[in-house]
Amino acid sequence: MYKRSSFRKGTRVKAESEAPKNASGKMICPTCGKDIPDSITINTKNGPVKRIGYDLDHYPDTWAERVVSMKTGEVKPTRKEVLDEYNARLRVQCHECNISHKFEGIEGTYKGEIKE
Repeated sequence: MYKRSSFRKGTRVKAESEAPKNASGKMICPTCGKDIPDSITINTKNGPVKRIGYDLDHYPDTWAERVVSMKTGEVKPTRKEVLDEYNARLRVQCHECNISHKFEGIEGTYKGEIKE
């Protein structure tokens, strides 16, 4: 019931549009400030795999916190409601920051270029 799914295409588009960007319009990680590459290569047990250059991070509450909240609620959610929650309140984050978990629930100080 609470198993992770893949993110919906619209979810990625929304997160990318809301991501902080540098002066040239390239996405930056909100937690470390580094430019996010278009793609990265990840070493897996089956060899290197090229994939999109960022991770989507559940923020401000982690996916584990959301699952606990759904499980302890009076009314158990449907699978669709779980998937809707999985695709809500996300931010773009560089792969290194996301897998380190050191910025779980931390906003990050990098806001990108301010457009006035």
